[in-house]
Amino acid sequence: MKVKKNYVLGLDLGTNSIGWACISQDNDTFNGKKFISGVRIFDTAEVPKTGESLAKPRREARLGRHRLRHRRIRLNKIIDILIKYNFIKNKNEVQVIHKTIKPKDSKEKYENNIWILRVNALDKLLTNEDLVKIIYHISKHRGFQSSKKTNNTADNKDKNKNEEEKKANAAMLAIEE
Repeated sequence: MKVKKNYVLGLDLGTNSIGWACISQDNDTFNGKKFISGVRIFDTAEVPKTGESLAKPRREARLGRHRLRHRRIRLNKIIDILIKYNFIKNKNEVQVIHKTIKPKDSKEKYENNIWILRVNALDKLLTNEDLVKIIYHISKHRGFQSSKKTNNTADNKDKNKNEEEKKANAAMLAIEE
């Protein structure tokens, strides 16, 4: 009668190597006898000159697709909420309203400029159409703040703060004109 032996296979998967070991096991205890072990080493998956990952272009494309998909989902959710609360009647209405928005460097200074509309919203009552334009614009062009730690020094923060103040002052002057 043959005795059935059990073996345990251990793998160590690394970025440019794979190690393995196969150990025999008798009656739920290891007898310590190593059956076989080894390692396979292969070239690192990177561009030799720059050291960048070969998967970087593919990863960046995938991240772009995810970002666009999440943006589309977010905008569809906003549209559904606007429909639910009777700001608009159907999804096509948002597209028509959104196409009437002029870019910030448009020659038509006040008519349908989203930034002017957002500033005016601080002081006066908006129509449903204007509110839809603002909400849709904010949800479409929302900001992103990375959770990664950066090496911003106090000087860089002050510089960014001064640039923001200059932009705000320029916007206020444009409104007064």
